[in-house]
Amino acid sequence: MTNKHLTPVFLIVATSVTVMAIDLYLPAMPTMCEYFGVGNNLIQQSISTYQIGIVFAALLYGPLSDTYGRRKMLLVGYGIFLVSSVILVFSADINSLLFMRFIQGCGGGVSAAIAPAVIRDCFTERESSKVISQMSMVILLTPAIAPIAGGYLTIFFGWHACFMVIAVCVFIGFSVFYKFFPETHPPESRTKLQFSNLFQSYKTVFSNRSFLFYVLLHSIPNAGLWCYLTVMPFVFIKYMAVPTENFGYYILGQVLVVCTTSFFVQRMVMKKESKEVMSIGIKMLFIGCVTMTLAVIFVPNIPVVSVLSALPFLMGIPFIFPTSMSKAMSFTSASRGTAASCVSTTRAIFSSIGSLMAGFMPDQTFIPTIIFLSIVSCLVLAAFLLAKKMDIKTVSAS
Repeated sequence: MTNKHLTPVFLIVATSVTVMAIDLYLPAMPTMCEYFGVGNNLIQQSISTYQIGIVFAALLYGPLSDTYGRRKMLLVGYGIFLVSSVILVFSADINSLLFMRFIQGCGGGVSAAIAPAVIRDCFTERESSKVISQMSMVILLTPAIAPIAGGYLTIFFGWHACFMVIAVCVFIGFSVFYKFFPETHPPESRTKLQFSNLFQSYKTVFSNRSFLFYVLLHSIPNAGLWCYLTVMPFVFIKYMAVPTENFGYYILGQVLVVCTTSFFVQRMVMKKESKEVMSIGIKMLFIGCVTMTLAVIFVPNIPVVSVLSALPFLMGIPFIFPTSMSKAMSFTSASRGTAASCVSTTRAIFSSIGSLMAGFMPDQTFIPTIIFLSIVSCLVLAAFLLAKKMDIKTVSAS
């Protein structure tokens, strides 16, 4: 195995391309509605079907990586990702688009499925929190840059160009992984694959309540994030009259602030306890719900104000994401691949729930979205309190 500190670089590339497959075509979604002659909700479902594909595939990639190695599974997943990305360019109707987005998610989800396992192969729990935070800071640049590029691609070349660029990037990623990605799970550490025991393995993992609550704490914020991101282009472009080519700049401002937050978090996790860091993030989620509500009531229909009001909620997620993932991965004695699949699957489920909920949101206002974000914040707080309670019981029992 090569230097373990190079491994996060490969995971950043893998995950960034997976994220780009959503963010690049966000500005094109209103145009796609006109092209296919369908309503907003069907185009928004192209995001949720992609995430459902991630859910489906993540259940398999983790256990298979325990048996056959992380590298081989990454190549298989990215091969599926590449083929489906090419076919998507030639989608003739909405049904074929949605189906291939599902297959694309099945391939692209490999990075989310095995990343936690690869990180725990190489780093301790505390190091993992720092590495995940550092990775998140870099990966966040993808949703900052992709919508800007997607806006110009849509204006000058049409929405098909967005999917062409995705296919090219996946091809480059596949080539890089094939030549350079190291194996972090050597043959002597692998387990024999027994499908009869696969269900029991998942049952054992999820029966660990400490693991379960930290996985929920890690995953639930994604429902709010993806609901907001899926609704945003329609509210901004169709109602607030933001030009398609300028939409990405509003996301860029938000992402740069979140990246800065991630930079401070990756330093904070080496000095403070994980639960202290998570607590700060949860408070920021609630503050974000309040600021967004005030913006809608007192200063509606101004894009800059809307962007600024959502920052506290978005900034809260980097405090929760890396710390809860590393805690979850430390609370199970099961194979890392299975545990990693559980983390990525649960996260993808909540992400798809958020995207599906966006289909029921009107495109004239953020008010229904804010209500949903408030519910998400309450669920995050509940998961945090239950996780703390289980920690206390564990300490008392020991």
